[in-house]
Amino acid sequence: VMMLAIEYVNTCTRGATQNAIRGGRWRQYLIAGVLGATPGCLGAFASVSLYVHGLLSIGALVGCMIATSGDEAFVLLALDPGMGLFLMALLFVVGLVAAWATDRLLPNLAWEGEHACRELVVHEHTACGPSSWREIGRFWKPCSAHRGILATGLLLFIGAVALGEVGPKQWNWIRITLLATSLFTVFVVATVPDHFLDEHLWD
Repeated sequence: VMMLAIEYVNTCTRGATQNAIRGGRWRQYLIAGVLGATPGCLGAFASVSLYVHGLLSIGALVGCMIATSGDEAFVLLALDPGMGLFLMALLFVVGLVAAWATDRLLPNLAWEGEHACRELVVHEHTACGPSSWREIGRFWKPCSAHRGILATGLLLFIGAVALGEVGPKQWNWIRITLLATSLFTVFVVATVPDHFLDEHLWD
C-alpha cells in the first residue's frame, strides 16, 4: 500500500514529489527521520518504499530505523507523554547523526541487486485519476484482468478484516488502519487508467 501511495502521489504531482525528496542528503535525512519518528510502522514502511525506488540513501534508511519506535510509541505516549516525546526527539536526533555517519563511512553501501525496483517513472500521458465519473466507467468496460484480480482480492481482504478473520479480533487502531489503507488501495485500483495500473502497480 505504501509503494502504491508513493507511486500515486508522485504521478499526481507529475514527479514533483521525487524531485523534492531528492533535493539533498540532509533533506532525505530529515524526511526519513520524520517518517521514522511518526508513531506506528507506516512511516518505516514508507521509507523502505522510498529507498527501494532509489529516492533515499542507505544512510537515510538507517536514520529512519533508528528514529522509529514503531507501535510501542502509542503505549509510551499513553502512559507518559512527556517522556515519550522526549525519547522520540532524542531518537530523531540520533537517527540524523547515524544517517550522516552511515553515508560518510560507507559511501558505496547500497542495495543494487537484481530485484531492486526501478526509479519512479512519470510518463507524459500518465494520469493519476479520472476527469469524470463517465471515464471511470470506461476503465471498467471491459475490465482488464489486472484490475479485476486486484479489486477482487482487495475486497475479499477488506471483508476478512471487517469480519475479524484477518488481523485483530477487536476493533482498535490496527484494524481501522488496515481497513483505511485497503479502502484507499481499492479507490486507486478503481479510478486509475489501465496504464497506471499495469505500469505502476502490477509490474
